[in-house]
Amino acid sequence: MNTAKEGFKIQETTNFTENVAEIEPTLMEMTTEDTTISIIGVKTTSSYHACSACGKTTEQSGKLLKCNSCKLRQRVTPESKHWFVRVFAQDTNTNTNFYLNIFHQQLVKLFETKKKQLHAVLTEEDLGDILTEIDDLKITYNLADGKLLHVN
Repeated sequence: MNTAKEGFKIQETTNFTENVAEIEPTLMEMTTEDTTISIIGVKTTSSYHACSACGKTTEQSGKLLKCNSCKLRQRVTPESKHWFVRVFAQDTNTNTNFYLNIFHQQLVKLFETKKKQLHAVLTEEDLGDILTEIDDLKITYNLADGKLLHVN
C-alpha cells in the first residue's frame, strides 16, 4: 500500500461534462431472463429423498436412508421426499417454447403462488395435472441450462 510521507490535500474537482462509460451487464444479467410463462406439458417427473442434514440425495439402506454425501443414516420422513420436474413451457411474451427444469425448492414456491401445497402423497400424475393448469407465471430462469431460479 502506498501512503503519503508528508501531508496531503483533498480538493473538490469539477463534475464530468462528458458521459461516462456505459455499465457492462453482469454475467447474471447475460445468462438469465425474466419472463412470463404458461406450462404446456410435463416431460419428466421424478422424486427422491434428500438428506435431512445436508440436503444431498440419499439411497435406501434397509429401512433407513443413507446420504451419499455426509453418510448420515436416517429414517424416511414425508419431508425428505423431494421432486424434480422438467416441463415444456411457452414464453407468453414471445410465444417461444422451451424446456424448464424445476427443482424442489422452486417447485414449493411455485405451488405457494398458486395456493397449492406440495406434499409427499402427491403422485406424478397429480403433479402433472396441477402444473399444466399454470398460466401467466412470472419467473426468472437460467438461459444456459433452463433451470428455474425464481418464481416472481
